[in-house]
Amino acid sequence: MTVPSPTNFLEFAICDTGLLIRKLYNIHAKSLGLNVLDRRALVHIHFRPKQTQIELAGHLEIEAQNLIRVLDRLVNQGYIKKVPHPSDRRANCIQITSSGEEILNKLNQKVAQSYQQMLKDISPESQENLLHTLETLKANLAAIIDDTDTV
Repeated sequence: MTVPSPTNFLEFAICDTGLLIRKLYNIHAKSLGLNVLDRRALVHIHFRPKQTQIELAGHLEIEAQNLIRVLDRLVNQGYIKKVPHPSDRRANCIQITSSGEEILNKLNQKVAQSYQQMLKDISPESQENLLHTLETLKANLAAIIDDTDTV
């Protein structure tokens, strides 16, 4: 039997932690009447205003036609609106509404309370070091992927 290297444990720790954080967000989103994809779409629309449906689908890593039902549901709930693209008559831009901002704020408040519990035994200095380490890891991984894509 091969003993896993510390690198393997790091991969699992990072993936498992990310999964648990997503689960936490999804639990809180569900309590507000949102499903997983609704929440992800609203967050992307909030941070990338006036993107097209195709651009949003790319950010969510789903097919544009699979996004239609999600967007229709969010429009019907009043959380987003579709507006004509300024230069492409065939496309619509997706914008978050004040109701959408309100529901995201409620979600963020719920999650912030959970984050206090999640970080309770981790010093601010350790939190800052962890963030720096993860940002460096992310940049290194992006560079590896870029190098691999160009080969």
